[in-house]
Amino acid sequence: MGALATDDRQGAIHVVVAPTPGQDRPAPERVRAQRGAAREALARAAALAGCPDVSFEKTSERGRPRPTASGWHWTISHDRWFVAGAVREGGPLGVDLERVALRRRELVERVADREERRLLGEGEDLLDATGFTRLWTSKEAVLKAEAVASESRDAV
Repeated sequence: MGALATDDRQGAIHVVVAPTPGQDRPAPERVRAQRGAAREALARAAALAGCPDVSFEKTSERGRPRPTASGWHWTISHDRWFVAGAVREGGPLGVDLERVALRRRELVERVADREERRLLGEGEDLLDATGFTRLWTSKEAVLKAEAVASESRDAV
């Protein structure tokens, strides 16, 4: 398990990453195990951060996180290998996990525009897998944070 707290000031992001348990289970049970483990990582991140809340609820049909009663924002991510939970006081955040792997060209072209592919070192048949994974997870994390922020603005 890895844990990171950038500092103790308001706005610091506190993250806990842990291995995903129960990968030998059938798909529906495996996904439930991943979600449960991500929630455990979230609880550990909240405790690490000193977050006074223990209830982390979603607010919409898309499952977007709702800020806690005392104003802490939260996010989780899970995949077959790892889970992550993160909290922050003072504003939306997003986190995403993906295994570094070569991706199909169709996916790369849909996710990364021509300039991004050039910056990632796309050659004739190869795109840097690490660079693409960084791009993919960065975009996913921003989309998660922005979705929560826009939902909060819409409620005002």
